[in-house]
Order: sequence, then C-alpha cells, then structure tokens
Amino acid sequence: MDGLTLFGISSTALGVARATPQLVRLLRSRHARGVSVDSAATSMIVSCGWTAYGLLTHQPVISFASGAAGIIFAVITLSALPVSVLAANLPQVWVAYREKNLTDVSLGTWLLAMSEGLLWGGYGLVRQDIAVLVNNIFQLTTSAMIAALKPAHMARHATKHRAVLQVAGDKHR
Repeated sequence: MDGLTLFGISSTALGVARATPQLVRLLRSRHARGVSVDSAATSMIVSCGWTAYGLLTHQPVISFASGAAGIIFAVITLSALPVSVLAANLPQVWVAYREKNLTDVSLGTWLLAMSEGLLWGGYGLVRQDIAVLVNNIFQLTTSAMIAALKPAHMARHATKHRAVLQVAGDKHR
C-alpha cells in the first residue's frame, strides 16, 4: 500500500466518523444549544457534491467518504431539525461566536473535522488536486475556529460561575 492510498483511507475513515459525535450528543441531549441549524443540511449537500466529484475524477476514496458522510449528515438533519440543529461550517462559526452557551456543541466532532481537513488537505497536496486542497484548508480553518471557541466559552462560563459562588459566599459571612 502506497502513501497516497494510506492518505485516502485515513481521510475516508475520518470523513465517515466526523459527524458521529455530534449526532450522538444531539440524540442524547435532545437539545441543540449553540449548534447551528444550517450545518447538517449544508454539509449533506456539500458531501453530495464531493461524492460526484470523486466519481467524475476517478477517486473512489473521495466518493466513498463523502457519500458516507452525506448519509450521516442526512440522518443528523432529519433527526436534528425537530430539536433545532446544525449547519455548515461558517454558519456554525457564527453561531459558536455569538452563543453564550455551547454546552451541546461536540468538541470531538470539530477536532475530528480538523484532522479530516488536515489529512484530506495532505491528500490534495500530494495528488496536486487544488479543489481538494482548497476545500480542506477551509475545513481545517473553520473547524479550528469552532474547536477553539468551545473551550473559550467553557473557560468564560467557569470564571463567571466562580465569581457568582464567591459573591454568594461573601454574603453569607
């Protein structure tokens, strides 16, 4: 097995797995605080486009990964719409930036999306496929923004919570 094939297989595995943590979190919590409603629908559409691209350029790893991810995003869209869920990366960045509560955003999904973008970007670079490379630079960047916003919001919330506890403790003395 050559390095390029390994890139493709690794990227495929991440592509198939990346949406799963978000789907599981939404199904368990039945809430969508901090999760953009447009994400899954847009990601499903984009995945269909990349599936067609992989078929047209004879790159089965792209077709399989994108098709499988598209199916997962379709399930998220169908199951998440009743609880106000998901969008594509830019709307998700915007929502994550504006929301005060990102409790239901899965950090695991966005860390996997970053890894997927890195691997697919490497694949596109080695293959000299500008479409794959540019798409995954965008994927890596926007996913990193979302992944950074989650712990930033958690830290801000923890600081506020400690301040409230301190004020409450001071009042009881």
